[in-house]
Formats: sequence, structure tokens, C-alpha cells
Amino acid sequence: MHDIDAPAGVVVTSAIREGKTTRQLLAAAVEYDADLIIVGSKGLGFLDRMLVGSTATGIIRGAQMPVFAFPLAAVTAANRTAAAKAESA
Repeated sequence: MHDIDAPAGVVVTSAIREGKTTRQLLAAAVEYDADLIIVGSKGLGFLDRMLVGSTATGIIRGAQMPVFAFPLAAVTAANRTAAAKAESA
């Protein structure tokens, strides 16, 4: 486990764990007394979720604290936009 640089007043902690992803994330959130879980979502359709499940859905349903889920496609698009701006500067 190690701390990540964050704005003043925000504590961000990371850890490496083994096991079922959803169970481990939910257990860690409780152990670390997390105020919020932030998770990316691939935006799988109904059939994909039925066949392979969805970690984000499991976290949203099982969390004891608020969950902020965001589409990973939005992050990818934002990264491409930022990279294009940096190249043109």
C-alpha cells in the first residue's frame, strides 16, 4: 500500500489485493473507512453484463458508501483531446 499525491484535504490510498475484484474492493473500502468509491465503467450492454458480470455494477449495488461511476470512454476521449492540445502547443 502507498499513498498517492492528492489535493490538500484529500486522502487517496492504493493497495494491491488478490481475490474476486468486487469483493476485494468493497472489503477494502470498509477496512479503510472510505467516504467514497470512484470506479470506471466500460459501459457493457445488458447481454455482456449477464455473461461476464460487471465490477462497477457489483460495487454500486454492494457499497455501504457513495459510489461515483464514470464511463471510461469519456476519460479516453478527454485524454485524446488533452494530448492533441499538448502536441499543438
